[in-house]
Amino acid sequence: MGDKPSVLIIEDESMLATLLHRMIERLGRSAAVATNGSDATDALESRGREIDLIILDYRLPDSLCHEMIERCRRLAPNAKLVLTSGYPLGSMENVVPEDLDGFLPKPFNFTSVKALLEKLFT
Repeated sequence: MGDKPSVLIIEDESMLATLLHRMIERLGRSAAVATNGSDATDALESRGREIDLIILDYRLPDSLCHEMIERCRRLAPNAKLVLTSGYPLGSMENVVPEDLDGFLPKPFNFTSVKALLEKLFT
């Protein structure tokens, strides 16, 4: 872990994943991307204890959100968990806001990502 929080981005839209990855690295954090639930599970199983923050997209092609939230909590118990979506947080089926450490609404920008990281890590 160290001084640079390690971030796992779970996002199936490659353009958004790349954008978020660049923003996070620009803010001085290390980041990795998983583009589906299967790859995310592999990353969590191999590096779960090293991950400080997980940014999880609400809709993934191969996983249900509430199942991914449970998997993230089980495999990376110390990581903060943030959900990202274009849908309002209260409208998402089977998502309990209290299970999350934050919410990043889409579309996001550098300022909103920076504010989120500052809130979570200061």
